[in-house]
Amino acid sequence: MIKYYELLLTCLTNQKMKIMLERFGYFFLVVALIVWIYLLIKGLIQAFPEGIIGFIVIAGIGLLFLKVVRDRLKNKEDDYYDKNVKK
Repeated sequence: MIKYYELLLTCLTNQKMKIMLERFGYFFLVVALIVWIYLLIKGLIQAFPEGIIGFIVIAGIGLLFLKVVRDRLKNKEDDYYDKNVKK
């Protein structure tokens, strides 16, 4: 017969493993994104006259993304609904 504390330990270990694997996955996605953006900007700089247009577009999208993230982090109403409203 399996002892309850062994079963609980197994479940906790599996949950920790899932969280660790999820964090590794996000880490590798961020690294891939950074490398991709670096290579994209490097290519745009090499194609100097026409590449400036692409560089401006990428910079604009990046600034809009930062604005959205900043607004979301500062919005207390969204935090309230995330924590208190049942789905």
